[in-house]
Amino acid sequence: MKIGVLSTSYPRYKTDSSGIFVYRLCKEIAKYHHVEVLAPADDKKRKNKKNEIFVHYFDYFFIRKWQKLAYGNGIVENIKSNPFLILLLPFFMTSFFIAATHFAKRSDLLHANWIISGIIAILSRIFHKKPVLVTLRGTDMAFSKISLFRYIFKFFLKKADMITTVSDELKKEVLSLGIPKEKVLLVPNGVDIEPLVSEKEKETLRKKFSLPLKIPIILFVGRLIKSKGVEILLSIIEDKEIKNQKSSFIFLGKGELEELIEQKAQKIGIENKIILVGHKEHKEVISWIDLSDIIVLPSFSEGRPNIILEAMSRAKPVVATRVGGIPELIDDNITGILVSPKNSKAFLEAIKRLLKDERLRKSMGKAARVKIEKLGLSWDETAKKMIEIYQRLGNKCAEFVE
Repeated sequence: MKIGVLSTSYPRYKTDSSGIFVYRLCKEIAKYHHVEVLAPADDKKRKNKKNEIFVHYFDYFFIRKWQKLAYGNGIVENIKSNPFLILLLPFFMTSFFIAATHFAKRSDLLHANWIISGIIAILSRIFHKKPVLVTLRGTDMAFSKISLFRYIFKFFLKKADMITTVSDELKKEVLSLGIPKEKVLLVPNGVDIEPLVSEKEKETLRKKFSLPLKIPIILFVGRLIKSKGVEILLSIIEDKEIKNQKSSFIFLGKGELEELIEQKAQKIGIENKIILVGHKEHKEVISWIDLSDIIVLPSFSEGRPNIILEAMSRAKPVVATRVGGIPELIDDNITGILVSPKNSKAFLEAIKRLLKDERLRKSMGKAARVKIEKLGLSWDETAKKMIEIYQRLGNKCAEFVE
């Protein structure tokens, strides 16, 4: 079976985290079926890639260096940062539609990731009769509370053959649009469940990256943007008790607030306490999780973030906000600590509590690992669930062996 995957975000190079979970899913599905991906180009000239997955990039503006709508912080955040980018949206949608129409001709089924891809896949059916599966991931539904967007989303999602969501919270949101419940299924993202590192291996990793061996390390992984709550972390680091405590904060990722973090660290004299490491390849991200003691995610909105799954699978306690599908993963005060969004005081207290109590950190981390193992959230299982849905849609997956 030929699966055509549409996505507004997909990794362009090894250390690119854009749409990494789409890639991980495609990689697993490609073990059983032929998979090709259609994704937007950026401001660089890129060749179509062919490893285990063939990726087709479509251009959407005649001046390549202006192709900055997708990637980076994501379409929504990019427009918020630079409102002029909204002028590219008609070009983007038109080019995506034309590319998807041609792309569908060599696919048996279209699997669209995020609502924009879903709209394009459904529109392209003017020229084909291929089944369309839409996967919603959370951030794309942020505008569903606005009447106009809610109507548009409802109109197109009703025309999809099947819809999957990565969290139960998101599933409820889709059902609230009046979509028949038999068309909406929960298929969470997966995670690699590998053996844990020993304390000696953890120490070796710290030596490798020239990090302090004995002090607690707090790790943030994600885009360095306002909606990820990065400024809340900065306010926490400024706290007198945190400043004087022996600990380090590592920011793994890139974004518009990178310069602000550096400036603030210099201004308050804590350059040695804050470490910026930029983007890293996925395997290296796992190493950074392994060498850390606490993972933090103070986001204002989320779907079901994979960094939490990965932290839990590596037996790390997580301090995160009570948004999106996060409460489905973290059992408050058991596998981590949940805090209301934008509540910097509560977030600070949660970090202080874990910094002071190593035994609590380890017990929460152990409980987190146990939960992930019980849930069986591997990428292979996620891929199998998707393939079952493909079978329901096209009844063409007889070659798939359970």
